[in-house]
Amino acid sequence: MLHSKKLRTKLFTEYKNPLVSPYCEKAMFSIYRTEDAMSPVKETWENADLSLRRAILQASRLLDRQLQDAPAEQGESREGGQRILFQAPLAVLFEVDQQRQEVHILRGWTYRCNITPDQEI
Repeated sequence: MLHSKKLRTKLFTEYKNPLVSPYCEKAMFSIYRTEDAMSPVKETWENADLSLRRAILQASRLLDRQLQDAPAEQGESREGGQRILFQAPLAVLFEVDQQRQEVHILRGWTYRCNITPDQEI
């Protein structure tokens, strides 16, 4: 057990970016969102019941995971290099900066759907 701990520590200290596992080739992307871009989601959140808040929170976490790993492969392409991604009841319009490994959320919003937080998405 001690040997594996030393190996793991050595691998992480030798790897330049501590946020990226040395076991995977691709780095995680940082996600940036402004208050203005997310104001429609905030407004819905403030007026939502507990069930809708849970669904928004779950969707937000799933979107973040998708956008951190391979954002240029997520959702559908739009004009001007933008992409759109849906995770009920949340949607985002975003741009990817491959060189800086950044995702910029341009707009987020909620939409009506029949998914509840207890259902498998």
